Amino acid sequence: MDNIAKKVQIDENWRAYRGEMGTIGNDSKTPAYYKLWNNVEIVFHVAPWMDEEQRRRLCGNDVGAFSLLHSPRPLPLAFLTRFN
Repeated sequence: MDNIAKKVQIDENWRAYRGEMGTIGNDSKTPAYYKLWNNVEIVFHVAPWMDEEQRRRLCGNDVGAFSLLHSPRPLPLAFLTRFN
């Protein structure tokens, strides 16, 4: 993870996208990874660092997929999908 994003503490003073982290309980004490990529803000929640309630709230219903593409061309924005 350290190669693709920056490890951060998302607390109540965080001004970028928080992915619902840092809003309830001990969230601000739990690290996450943040990346601004092609004007898209990405927050990676790392489940082993979370307590049971955080995992339920923040990871329980999430769908995530990683795709590693080695290419000199930028990835088309159509590749990025939002799950609701």
